[in-house]
Amino acid sequence: MALIGAGIGIEVAVPLTSLPPYWAAIGWAIAGISYSLTTLSAIHLAPPGGQGAASASIQLASTLGIAVGKGIAGAVVAIAAVPVGLAPAIALAELLMLVLCGRTISASGRLPATAPTGVDSAQA
Repeated sequence: MALIGAGIGIEVAVPLTSLPPYWAAIGWAIAGISYSLTTLSAIHLAPPGGQGAASASIQLASTLGIAVGKGIAGAVVAIAAVPVGLAPAIALAELLMLVLCGRTISASGRLPATAPTGVDSAQA
């Protein structure tokens, strides 16, 4: 998850600095590879027979995260673009996503490493 944050951080830097635009592609690549590794590790750590449930959970979280994230980022850009300009508005939206990524990393540390005993993976 930290590499996803690093990729977003590169994305934030592109519109605010004189970084060449190809750095945006590098940021996307870092975040995308990290997302794939996170998905694979979640499926690998699923209990035997629970890989399908883990995969479905990841797919649902991914789809909802993309929809909500795009909606929030689009609203931030639409509201901020007129007073501050398009590039700072995009950077503001990306900073917001970076903060949300940090909050997710913080919250994930409080989750139990394994399911509570007596709970079937299909019910969880």
